[in-house]
Amino acid sequence: MLLKITSMDDLDIPALMAIYAEGNEENAAYFYPDLPEPERIRKAETEFARFLKDEFFPKPENVQFVLEKNGVWAAALRLTKLADCWWLEALETKPGERRKGYALELLRAVQAELGPGAVIRDCVSKRNEPSLRTHFAAGFEIENDPAVEYPDGTTDDRCYGMRFVHNIM
Repeated sequence: MLLKITSMDDLDIPALMAIYAEGNEENAAYFYPDLPEPERIRKAETEFARFLKDEFFPKPENVQFVLEKNGVWAAALRLTKLADCWWLEALETKPGERRKGYALELLRAVQAELGPGAVIRDCVSKRNEPSLRTHFAAGFEIENDPAVEYPDGTTDDRCYGMRFVHNIM
């Protein structure tokens, strides 16, 4: 089932943090290397929740999508509405739920939710083969190399800029 979350009130923070566990561990090690591991992970999770509450959800068109399978939050992504597209970030599948096609199922459900004419852009690491395969299977194409971060216009030569256009038919 596709969950469309537009406010902190509808968010199950522990379930979402379980999906983003690996990303939070990476961020914790990068941003808080001097803290003991449990403390730095808590800090990364707290900062992530603060970002959602104070910066992401206050923008009325922003959406956190979650794919729920058998009562478990299995995969998630965030969409930010820009002038000419939706900016996709944080497409992740919960560890233990990977290799079941949930990221692709989530992308396709979100594409259907947005409907004809929708344009979705994001950046994918050139080294992240599973994510690249998923994006290609969902109809994304490489739009630019190096990737352009559309929210701020910066480039990243470690990533491809990906683009999906929902056909109008």
